[in-house]
Amino acid sequence: MATHIKQLIDEFLKQKNKNLTQQKTIETIVERFLTPAIKNHIHLKGVEQNNLVFFSDSSGAAYNLNLVKKEILQEIQKEFPEVGKISVKTGAK
Repeated sequence: MATHIKQLIDEFLKQKNKNLTQQKTIETIVERFLTPAIKNHIHLKGVEQNNLVFFSDSSGAAYNLNLVKKEILQEIQKEFPEVGKISVKTGAK
């Protein structure tokens, strides 16, 4: 395999592993603030321009997340200071 292709693949895999680690860290922080029943309805969708976006299939779960959103953001910013905002989108998948 050409060296440059191998380097591209290695970089891609490193970035993917880094993203998965960051996602797991964020999910762990969020889980500390929510009950198990609420956690089942909240999923991390991604990051859009320093905005952490969560998806909820339940408006009640989204409401509960919004109640603790400020505290969650403060905890997340300790690990990832570049995150400036949390938003929650509600709807069917």
